[in-house]
Amino acid sequence: GHYQKLTFAFYDNQKVGHLLSRITSDLFDISELLHHGPEDLVISVIKIIGSFAILLAVNVKLAASRINGMVLEPGDEFSFSKSIMSRTLANGYVVAPSFASGKVVSSVGGGICQVSSTLYVVMMLSSIPATERYAHSLHVDYVPEGLDSAIVEGVKDLRFKNPYDYPIRIDATAEDGILTVGISKDEVS
Repeated sequence: GHYQKLTFAFYDNQKVGHLLSRITSDLFDISELLHHGPEDLVISVIKIIGSFAILLAVNVKLAASRINGMVLEPGDEFSFSKSIMSRTLANGYVVAPSFASGKVVSSVGGGICQVSSTLYVVMMLSSIPATERYAHSLHVDYVPEGLDSAIVEGVKDLRFKNPYDYPIRIDATAEDGILTVGISKDEVS
C-alpha cells in the first residue's frame, strides 16, 4: 500500500477541520429535520391554512356586509363589484388566496367570490337571470358546479336586474364561518 505523511500545518491550511465540522453540523441538521420535520411541516401547514381562512373570512364578511340590506326597485340593475366597493386595503380588504388565469394566487380581496357565487345560486333559485356572470378558471367547491360567479374588478362582474314588479332586498351575513345570502320581497313598512 501507499501511505503519505502530512504535517498538521497541511490540515490547518486546507481547513479540513472546518469542513468536517460543517459536514457534521449539516448531518445533525438533516437528522433533526427527519426527526422533527414531519411534525414541524404539519404545524406550519396548519398555521398557513388557518391564516388563509382568517383572511378569507375578513373579505367574505366585508363583502357580505356591503350588499346586506340593499333594495332594488323594479327594473333596477345590481352590480356586485360596484356594491362591494373597490378591493383595496384602504376599503378594508386584505390579501388572501384567489384565482387568476387558472392558478391560485394572492390578491387583495381574495375570497369575495364565495359571496358572489352564493348570491348567484340564490338568484337562480329566485328565477332572477344574470345579465353578466363568469365562471372561475378553476373548480370551486363552495357551490355546486356551474353555479359559481368569478369577480375581477373592471373585467368580470355579477349583474342582474330586478325582474319583478315590486322591490326586492338582498340579505347577506357571514357569521361563525357560515355565509347566508337571501333575496326576498322588500316589505315597505
